Amino acid sequence: MGPFTKLLSTTRPLQIMGVPNALFAKMAHDIGFKALYLSGSAVAANQFALPDLGLLSLDTLVEEARRIVEACPLPLLVDIDNGWDHPLLIEEASSRFSKLGPIALQIEDQAGAKRCGHRDGITLVSTEMMCERIEALKGIEVIARTDALSIEGIDKTIQRCESYVKAGAHLLFVEAVKDLETIKTLKKALKIPLLINLTEFGKTPTFSLEELKKANVDALLYPVSLSRVIWGAGQKFLKEFLKKGSVDFALDEMMTRKELYRLLDYEKQEEKIGRKIT
Repeated sequence: MGPFTKLLSTTRPLQIMGVPNALFAKMAHDIGFKALYLSGSAVAANQFALPDLGLLSLDTLVEEARRIVEACPLPLLVDIDNGWDHPLLIEEASSRFSKLGPIALQIEDQAGAKRCGHRDGITLVSTEMMCERIEALKGIEVIARTDALSIEGIDKTIQRCESYVKAGAHLLFVEAVKDLETIKTLKKALKIPLLINLTEFGKTPTFSLEELKKANVDALLYPVSLSRVIWGAGQKFLKEFLKKGSVDFALDEMMTRKELYRLLDYEKQEEKIGRKIT
């Protein structure tokens, strides 16, 4: 049983929070979250100021995941987009990520240079090719994402999902769901857990937790929510700082030195080298 399947046996719906780096992973664990997500979109934006167009290398994602799992013990779902559209890289990904800790991999059925699932102009690979991608992920839990809903409709999406289950998917991620009735239809038709992406400002409404519980959703993904808050707060701070010329206006919004030191176990680390904070 993989880390997310195991969590779902006791926690439904499982809320999976996207984190931009290891520090926020540690913070999420400290606060009480049970599962984390490493978004290709967020890594591209946060680390490289690049758009979500499948521009990240396997090495980059492995290194980001390694930092996170070393910082906290929570299960981590890693977005590998379409596996670089290359079966050997997909096999290499499963080998390298499985050695890091409690990790699952998310792979999607987009073709070629992928894009955000809430953009238009998406193209898909065949069901057979996506099944080959899933089968190449050996020895690791697989979340199969399909972008077929807005392109092929719900019936063909369900057919794809059924094939993905036979190929070895452990959870299904149906992207860009627009209403609760669609979720209910998917839940009724599918035989393994369903994950719904609640990314903001896209094609999926911001359903309430109660609505999603009633729809019997298994897992809820918030891939870039934390990053969006950080970006918004950072932009606001920079604008205000230029106007006011000091940081006094923002002190109440800042994490204090004491809070950061506690989160980082600073004093325990200092004790190991025989020094104390002054």
